[in-house]
Amino acid sequence: MKATDVRKGHVLIIEGQPCRVMDFTHRTPGNLRAFVQVRFRNLLNGNTFDTRLNASDFMEEARLDTKEFQVLYKDAAGVHLMDRENYDQHTLDEDTVLDAGPWLQPEMVVKVEWLDGRPIAIELPGGSALIIDDSYNANPASVDAALAVLGQAPIGPRGRRIAVLGDMLELGPKGRALHRGLAESVIGNAVDLVFCCGPLMQALWQALPASRRGGYAEDSAALEAQVLPAIRAGDAVMIKGSLGSRMAPIVKALQRAYPHHDALEDTSVQG
Repeated sequence: MKATDVRKGHVLIIEGQPCRVMDFTHRTPGNLRAFVQVRFRNLLNGNTFDTRLNASDFMEEARLDTKEFQVLYKDAAGVHLMDRENYDQHTLDEDTVLDAGPWLQPEMVVKVEWLDGRPIAIELPGGSALIIDDSYNANPASVDAALAVLGQAPIGPRGRRIAVLGDMLELGPKGRALHRGLAESVIGNAVDLVFCCGPLMQALWQALPASRRGGYAEDSAALEAQVLPAIRAGDAVMIKGSLGSRMAPIVKALQRAYPHHDALEDTSVQG
């Protein structure tokens, strides 16, 4: 895998140990060579560290196996689970469970990632996401405020902050420039992925770093097909656009896909 293809959640082998990508930024400093600044978490000891990868580097991706387990109970030794296939029991310590610990409850079914015959991480089940519905109006100030709300939204283990944006209408000849200017707010509020639709939002899409691009479509109906499969448990998703951009159907589709979602409908960023 090329360093420029690294994404949040990937597990790479760094100095012989499995490390998960927690965050990354593509940088091109003036006339210097491009590089990727990456924050890793070592899955064996839980330590986090930052490193710089040259854009031309090739990275070794870990070959993981995934098995389903049922949580039995938790105690001082760790989390006790049962293999649903052969009923073998395993205990995972804090260094393996990491951020998933507080979310684990008895009888919950989880997926455990294995590397070279040993468990290295827990993947929580789907079914829970935070949906911020602000799909009925939009102007530059309110979208900027909504991105700030998203930047502070709680996320689960391995969760991401995702913006789904439709055109801000009736902005006149400066429309494309105003859409393009939202890129600064996306980056400043640490939004992980942006999905855009509409001819005006294409200007924002083109201004975003490749690492922040989730998907683009000409209209909301086409964008829905890209957004739904991209969302996973623990994500916070903010949907915003002018009423004429028809973003509400995407909200309803997400609510159907995540019937146990948390909702944050009044973001105090109307406009």
